[in-house]
Amino acid sequence: MTDFERRVYWDGYGLGPKPSGVAVHASNLKKELISLGLDPVIMGRGNSRGFLHTSALWDLKPLHPLRTLFEIRAETKKSHPGKLPVVLHGLSNINLPVFFPWHDQIKSVITVHDLIPYFAQQSVSRAYYLQFSWLLPRVVTAADRIVCVSDWTRATLLERFPGIDKKCVTIKNGCDGIATRFANDASMATQASAENGKKAIHVLTIGRPEAYKRLDFFTELIRRSKGKITGTLVTSGEGTSCVTAANKDLIQKGSLKVLENVPNEQLGHVYEQHDVYVHPSLYEGFCLPAVEALSARIPVLFQKGSGIDEVVWPGCGIGMTKESSEDDWIEAICDLNDIRHSIAFSEALQEFFQKRFTWKQAALEIKNLYNGLLNG
Repeated sequence: MTDFERRVYWDGYGLGPKPSGVAVHASNLKKELISLGLDPVIMGRGNSRGFLHTSALWDLKPLHPLRTLFEIRAETKKSHPGKLPVVLHGLSNINLPVFFPWHDQIKSVITVHDLIPYFAQQSVSRAYYLQFSWLLPRVVTAADRIVCVSDWTRATLLERFPGIDKKCVTIKNGCDGIATRFANDASMATQASAENGKKAIHVLTIGRPEAYKRLDFFTELIRRSKGKITGTLVTSGEGTSCVTAANKDLIQKGSLKVLENVPNEQLGHVYEQHDVYVHPSLYEGFCLPAVEALSARIPVLFQKGSGIDEVVWPGCGIGMTKESSEDDWIEAICDLNDIRHSIAFSEALQEFFQKRFTWKQAALEIKNLYNGLLNG
């Protein structure tokens, strides 16, 4: 391990094996950083180096970054007796140890994906809202650099904290995370869809069971279409039981399939079986599923007004307004299904593949940010 690598640490919170946007973000970013000669040391949960096996209280989310800070101080004391500066990067919105005095030796970075607990307070637990609303102002004040995954996230952050603009940068998620994995499957998907002829349009959505994700709106579209549309909903365990209980009629008729915690490596086989990806969520910091759908050559229907607007390439999908009715959404699904095999859609996708921001570009910008902090 190089001296530079020993000076870059990631907080391990949220980077476990359970499928999540933060875990996918970290996995792709780390892979490309390694290709650039930097392998960040992941501290904390699930990490064998310096992991502190202590009480459950110490493992609570607000205390986790504090534990990580102690680990890093112990690690750097061994590795850097000359007190060279090191970087601590929290990749999950608020996981920096804000209630502990910072030392000049530790430079802090926080990645902010979204401010959704502010916009959708009723969609998250009261405890999480209180934790988020208390920690975020302190995190953005304490951090040396703030990385936002979309221009929308940065704009909404600066709206609430206008004094942080000089240390707040946008480094978008890469739009190439699974394109090569789906390259061969995409032609199979196109052929399968063409063979379906007049059969029902098969739509897909992926989301956690939070109210702003509007999973109930997705199932209502299927119900209201009266057989024109069938769908698959991928969610977490809690969401699976809720959706299943509320939609037994659709499941029994074969109009709806509910999948639980699909591993990332199996998502390609899920996407390839669908004609249109539908994302009715009111807010998204970025929306990796929309990227995955486009990578699988599937058009995207989405709710406009957040970070997803920066993801769906012109000509590759349709954005709906908050005033759009269920019938408007159903009509748009039919329109996207009609254009899926068109030359115009193929050309728009080709432009997306050529011009999209990549994980390698994101990793290069992150590495440059680290260099600036360590050498500044």
